[in-house]
Amino acid sequence: MQPHKSTSGSKSDSYKANRDQKQREHQKPGSQIQDGRISKSQHQTTQKKCKPVQSPPATSTKLIKVHVNNRLGKNGEVLCLPSDNIGDFKKMAAYQMGIKAQDVMLKRQGLRPYRDHLTLEDYEIGTGSSLDFEMDTGD
Repeated sequence: MQPHKSTSGSKSDSYKANRDQKQREHQKPGSQIQDGRISKSQHQTTQKKCKPVQSPPATSTKLIKVHVNNRLGKNGEVLCLPSDNIGDFKKMAAYQMGIKAQDVMLKRQGLRPYRDHLTLEDYEIGTGSSLDFEMDTGD
């Protein structure tokens, strides 16, 4: 068997030479490359400063129309945003119907009352949804 000749030394040397040459070609005037690396101070100046990206709102700004029934003969429609809290929605609907918001519970027929701190979107309430106002007896 013949001994294996190592040519990796010459290939790696030519690779390093090509790499260094390319870095010199792309090097900005006045910057210093040492050992094939950009100095730390130069690296900080070459970083692009990006403007902060504003994320789009989590919910749409499209108004929804929700039907409200107080089960005593009064019906109403309330325009609101999906991101509105149930408590805020209850206040708007109570004002339109002439009821105190503290005296009522908001729910769908046959379901548990909605929590005031959650949003309409959390309960999947959208345009055309119908909700009931029930008088809170304090039980």
